Amino acid sequence: DEGARVCDVRAGQLDFTDLLVDTLAKGSLASNPAIVSEKFPGNFSVMTRINIKEKTLDDIRVRQAMSLALDRQAIANALGGGVGIVNGPIPTALTDWAVPVADLPNFKTDVAKAKQLLADAGYANGLKLTAVLLRSPQNRQIMLEAMQAQLKTVGIDLQLQFVESAD
Repeated sequence: DEGARVCDVRAGQLDFTDLLVDTLAKGSLASNPAIVSEKFPGNFSVMTRINIKEKTLDDIRVRQAMSLALDRQAIANALGGGVGIVNGPIPTALTDWAVPVADLPNFKTDVAKAKQLLADAGYANGLKLTAVLLRSPQNRQIMLEAMQAQLKTVGIDLQLQFVESAD
């Protein structure tokens, strides 16, 4: 739980933690000058998973349109407190195995092409989708809220449905 880790850091009960949301980390640093923070490229990614068995998402044009609507650098920056690294399926920190982001299809933002693909798929007037996510860790919420705003520019209304963890 992100909140519990922040409390433990502030109380000096942790020697090390990672994956803190940048805004939470900054608050912890400001309240305790003994805390040291390091930023480094990690070998993890925050990603979404799409259920292609669902009507609408089973159409590759819809998925391509969603991809083309996204500004991945803006999402990475939102996750990283203004600094972020765009990854493909394999994080760029794993340099020998990662595919350069420039070589990945549909990773560049192209709103006009995204709108055309949606129209070709029968959704010229837009469509409504729902993303299901846990409230914690907060990085997924940050990412999906950024995606929600970006997808809206091509006519996709992304609703966020929060669920609680079973732990």
